[in-house]
Amino acid sequence: MAPVQDAAMPILTMLTVVATAHPQVPPAPPIPPVVSGSTRAIFEFMPGTATCDGGTPAPVAVARPIPSAGVMTPGQAIAPYRFRFRIADDGRVLGVVPETRVGSGPYVPTPDLQPALAASRFATGAPQARCTIEYDVQARPIADAPAELVRRYLTLPHDAAYFEGEMRKRAQDADGDCYDGRGLAPLLRAYPDLDAVPQAAGTLSMTVAGFDLDRNGKPVRVRTVQSDGNAALDAATRQAAAKSRFKTDRARTGCVLPMMRRQRDPLEAPESPSLDGFRTAGDGCPLEAAPWANLPRMTFPEPFRRRGIEGWAIMRYDVAPWGQVGNVSVIASEPAAAFGDQARQILSSARRAPSTRGASGCVERVRFKLPEGDEDMRTPPPPPPPPIID
Repeated sequence: MAPVQDAAMPILTMLTVVATAHPQVPPAPPIPPVVSGSTRAIFEFMPGTATCDGGTPAPVAVARPIPSAGVMTPGQAIAPYRFRFRIADDGRVLGVVPETRVGSGPYVPTPDLQPALAASRFATGAPQARCTIEYDVQARPIADAPAELVRRYLTLPHDAAYFEGEMRKRAQDADGDCYDGRGLAPLLRAYPDLDAVPQAAGTLSMTVAGFDLDRNGKPVRVRTVQSDGNAALDAATRQAAAKSRFKTDRARTGCVLPMMRRQRDPLEAPESPSLDGFRTAGDGCPLEAAPWANLPRMTFPEPFRRRGIEGWAIMRYDVAPWGQVGNVSVIASEPAAAFGDQARQILSSARRAPSTRGASGCVERVRFKLPEGDEDMRTPPPPPPPPIID
């Protein structure tokens, strides 16, 4: 993919992080081990009503976050997660920033909260500032979790938990006798044409087609047993299930075919302002700064890549005479604070060539771009190509 260019900006004032279809993903934080009195669980996040200084905005589509998995102590209270944001004139959510939570509680993985809010939409023509929304957390022990919640977790992209075998068993044993503790062996597997299924940029949807098998392995009584509301995806998945054939020695009931749809065209980042407005006359960082001796480690924030959401961050940093980058701070980032956090890690990993005096007050823009036609990510990634800096 061609590098991103900004005609009004010297080439060294912009870094571009281009995600590949199979990027290198930093490992997720480990799930704490199960200790006495605790149990493995699935966490579901329920968005509340958004409020703004100008009143209650009219929601068009509030994206439902992807569930996560971890460890909980039954009866332990989990404080809600609260975010600040604003609404642009086109109804898009921008400026997503998490608020500091009060009180202690269990560790709850929340990788999709910022991306889900950034993918949400409100009524157009009614821009709002200083908005807030809370997400309540519902923790369900796997043994008691509804099959629908377990299937949603397993179907949508997520950081895998070490106890997912227990989850799959919970989902498979929920209805009928289709699996007997094992998966079905397909003789002919049909797939829906996902590109023909409408899906808004930045959003995800899933469905589960249920069916029984006759003695010949032909699906019968095909129906939709779970859906996020995408009728086209529901219908396409039912058709794929009906056309498939399976190896079986008997009639079976309660078989399922889950399917996920993500829009491959990215939700582009909002327009980024000129860097001139962030520079001051006292900055000791000439535009012809020393070249990078160690290139920044370019990594796209994986939860946003899963939803196909692009972003940018404007950063300030200093450079020691020996080339070390320090005092890295986020000046601005969109559409969510997570892009600034990722840009801080990127710049902190870099090193400039040594110089006699170093530099201070350097301002850099980091753009996070997705390749055109980025395909759904469902397999472990191979090593990435070299990073792109322009």
